[in-house]
Amino acid sequence: MNKTTRDLAAKAGFIFWTDEPHARCEIDWSCDYDRELVEFERLVRRDEANKALTLVREVMTQAAGCSSEAGWWLQHCEAGIEERLIDLKRRNFIG
Repeated sequence: MNKTTRDLAAKAGFIFWTDEPHARCEIDWSCDYDRELVEFERLVRRDEANKALTLVREVMTQAAGCSSEAGWWLQHCEAGIEERLIDLKRRNFIG
């Protein structure tokens, strides 16, 4: 399990084995994780949305300095991105 996944699972409330010699995986799957799975999904969606928005902003920043056509495109796309951000925040996918 990579660090990001482990961190999100910990935030969601999963119980991890520490250094148990009989542990075959990192998470103790003997527990009922109904709530934690829902929270984990929400955290993953929020994390992915934030990563995507960071990439979009980086590309937009670079494009704005490259050409007037890119500047025009950015002006027209910015409104759509802001609408999507508001929707993601409303649905609690991003903070």
